[in-house]
Amino acid sequence: MQRQILQPIELQTGPGFLRAQQIKPFETAISIADYYGFKPINPIHDKKCNSWKDCVTQNERNLIQNVYLENKAPNSDYSMFYNIKVDKSEDKEFCLSVFNTKKSIAEALIIQTSMSILNDYGHEDIFVDINSLGDNRSFSTFLRDLYSYYKKNTDFICSSCKNRFEKNIFKIFGCKSEKCTLLKEDAPKPISYLNDDQIRHFKEILEYLESTNIPYKINNNLISQDNNEGLPNIVFQIKKIGQSESPEEENILAKGERYEHILKNIKTKKKMPSVYTSLNLLSTKKIPKNIHCLNKKCDKKVYFVHVGHEARLQSLFIIENLRRRNIPILQSIIEDGLIKQMSNAEDTHVTHTIIMGVKEVREKFVIVRNMETHAQESVSIEQLPIYLKQVVK
Repeated sequence: MQRQILQPIELQTGPGFLRAQQIKPFETAISIADYYGFKPINPIHDKKCNSWKDCVTQNERNLIQNVYLENKAPNSDYSMFYNIKVDKSEDKEFCLSVFNTKKSIAEALIIQTSMSILNDYGHEDIFVDINSLGDNRSFSTFLRDLYSYYKKNTDFICSSCKNRFEKNIFKIFGCKSEKCTLLKEDAPKPISYLNDDQIRHFKEILEYLESTNIPYKINNNLISQDNNEGLPNIVFQIKKIGQSESPEEENILAKGERYEHILKNIKTKKKMPSVYTSLNLLSTKKIPKNIHCLNKKCDKKVYFVHVGHEARLQSLFIIENLRRRNIPILQSIIEDGLIKQMSNAEDTHVTHTIIMGVKEVREKFVIVRNMETHAQESVSIEQLPIYLKQVVK
């Protein structure tokens, strides 16, 4: 029996949703999110997002979880969504979410999609500020040592920070005084308290960023200050180069977090690890033309398949290169197994698959297979866009 294939859904307009003219500035972002495999989710919330858990009420979370169960990727446990949030002052944010996966590719996929969107909105020279906070246990140990460190060095804290030290120790991290800046250099850092699994996860994220040539900085001072519902495991921001130390909110183009514990599957009651980011796309008055955008209704005839970690590391680079050449593809790079990916490719009725394994990565080529005749050909990564335009009609 053939599995049911998830069909793309459209953002709704009308009462309770966004007006058509409100969606128009986000058309480029929607097109890019769709290209990377994100699906729209409704309803549109009326709160500004400082973090994912602040954006939605418990009832809205239940709704999102129901949508997840109904629209998760075919033959998979994870799901990927985008939506537009509007607050009462009509400020708008474009949001991306990946639900129910612990894999580091989730952060990498969201960051790559966010960078592509911001680039197409005219934001150049941008980089990722990122930090790993571990879990509640490791962060509690870090916090205890941090308080102890600053209490021992109270005499070296500037007068302003002395007054707010007990209320919120993290305020010191944003202080520009020479005293506090010097003191921060030797202060405990969350990354020093990570366990082996957390270190491996964080390293994998950085490997993905390096493989796609995304500039990044490990910012030990990037710490979530809201622990009402628990701590995010990973935090990141996207900024313009030269603004890494700027605390002003307007300099932040995107903010993202990973949470392991906020969502639960309504049916199984198991935790649903989630990664979320919100992008401030309308901070510039210039709305982009769809220079790299594809018609969402176009027929996608190519499926990208990876085999192994090395191939997945290179996958985002290849996918972005094809997007910029306006070559529509499908993929499920969060998946691990070759059989499951090939099964998904068959179910989507594509005409060709791009297959990349360890050998292909090292020799810088891919295998392009005709799904009807099963004939296949080795093609260099550099020539892949040209080749696909010739053989895929």
